[in-house]
Amino acid sequence: MDRKTIKRFFLDKLWKKFAFFLLLLITTPIVLLGYFLIREGEKAVRKSVLTNYREIVGRVADEVSSLVETPKELLLAASQIISLSAENSSWDQETILVEFTLRHPMFLRMISLDLAGNIMASSNLQEADSAKKNYLQEAFDIAKQGENFFSQIKIAEEHFPFMVMAVPVIKEGEVSAVLLAEVNLQNIWDVVDAIHIGKSGEISIVSDTGILVANLDKKRVFSNEDLSKNEEVQAVLRGEYQAVEKKDYIYSYKLAQSLGWGIIFKQTKEEAYFFSKTMKIQSIIILFLGELLAVTISVLLSEILALPLKKLLRQMQYVSRGDLDHLIDNQREDEIGELIDTFNDMVTKLKAARQKERLAAVGEASLRISHEFKNSLCSIKSFMQLFPRRYNDKEFIEKFKKNIPKEMERWEGLLKELSEYTKDIKLVKDNIGVKRLIDDLVILLREQCEERDIYIDVQINREDFVLYVDRERIREVLLNILLNAIQAIGNDGKISVLISEETELKNHLKIEIIDTGIGIGKEDKEKIFEPFFSTKKSGLGLGLSFCKKIVELHSGEISINSTIGKGTTFKLLLPSVKKI
Repeated sequence: MDRKTIKRFFLDKLWKKFAFFLLLLITTPIVLLGYFLIREGEKAVRKSVLTNYREIVGRVADEVSSLVETPKELLLAASQIISLSAENSSWDQETILVEFTLRHPMFLRMISLDLAGNIMASSNLQEADSAKKNYLQEAFDIAKQGENFFSQIKIAEEHFPFMVMAVPVIKEGEVSAVLLAEVNLQNIWDVVDAIHIGKSGEISIVSDTGILVANLDKKRVFSNEDLSKNEEVQAVLRGEYQAVEKKDYIYSYKLAQSLGWGIIFKQTKEEAYFFSKTMKIQSIIILFLGELLAVTISVLLSEILALPLKKLLRQMQYVSRGDLDHLIDNQREDEIGELIDTFNDMVTKLKAARQKERLAAVGEASLRISHEFKNSLCSIKSFMQLFPRRYNDKEFIEKFKKNIPKEMERWEGLLKELSEYTKDIKLVKDNIGVKRLIDDLVILLREQCEERDIYIDVQINREDFVLYVDRERIREVLLNILLNAIQAIGNDGKISVLISEETELKNHLKIEIIDTGIGIGKEDKEKIFEPFFSTKKSGLGLGLSFCKKIVELHSGEISINSTIGKGTTFKLLLPSVKKI
């Protein structure tokens, strides 16, 4: 199908041209916006999944550490109790050990041994001397030297995990006995077994040597499967804490620092991102329906726009045949209405001229009408031709993609700024660490500062300074001032944040934000905190006025000192307390 054929079938009528141009005008932003939303939605879902899985292994690592650290601490406590016992008789020790095992069922048994290796007391009242064969000689030998011993996880004959712990009993600065315990770590398996994330999700725990300690598949655990050569195991044993995508799976892992054990979560990408896939399909369906609606609206709108022109064309055909008895009923007040009024006026004049002039004048009047009609449609035609001519202009399309969302965000920001300024503000005060608050803002602005070659220097007299303020409101104030400083500097400069105790105003901290920007003139400086005053070309001029309002609601003060060409200093005085 050649170009002429396409033009004849699809662009031969004005309403078709309207429909085509409107379709491009409506569908292009819809497609671009849909693509952007789908892409950003997928990124957001992926980021959320990785963050959640990272948090999961973090919680498991903390819980596992707690499950192992607790019996260690209890065993050390038991050894101290025994060492402090006045009589230190076998009966006293046995009472202590029995009470400990009853209170803490995680201890399978606890044995007190003298330095010769003989059993002095046991939590098992039926313990015989022959039971000496049941504890590890290595544990006893190390504890006898005054060091604590904690074995690797072992699997009991009854198929549950346990570990041997041994600590010295110190009395009068010397080792007097050894306290040995066998600890049931079934709870670690319970933690792993309780986590169910889809069909393919699984948690594994490996020892510091890469041996599988816990997994849903107990056969792998019983066989002491060696995973030391596994890439993820090596990463977690190096202390890495992250969630990553590799081939068809997602891995997240963290090291339980106190134990040296690695916690590893694994799940297929297909299952982890199933929601993302479903959301993408739904978005495409919605986008398709939106496009279909856009086509329908374009056709209907083009028909509506072309209707008065069709009437005008029909009347022009009457005029061209010499029939001047038909006028167009006009109720429009736009440019097309003006065009119809002009046409009706010209037809009336032609009709009057017919009575005075010869029939030859009718033809001349028709040409004049056609000329006027052509001039009136010039602006409409130019507008309709603008978009298809620049449709293939990548620079134009790129600007369109960037500027439309940017303008929407700008207006949204202006409306939000006005709303925040006019509504009543209720403060939710709490003790807030100043250093943490400033550090968070520096991290937030780091990328923007690096792009502009701007350095933020934070100086604080004491790291335990605390503000008693509404954290989010004061954060907005500081962020507003820092952003103003960045804009004032432009490129290549320095922002200093100085935090110290205020000497003149009791129980207040002084925060000074100093930039090396262009500075503010004296007249502008006097009006800088007034509502709707701004030295910028955009914005409502409510930012610093809002900052002043927030600071004063905290019973604080804000002031400015600036010199043209040297920079600006904002000083804030805010209520403070000290950490106890």
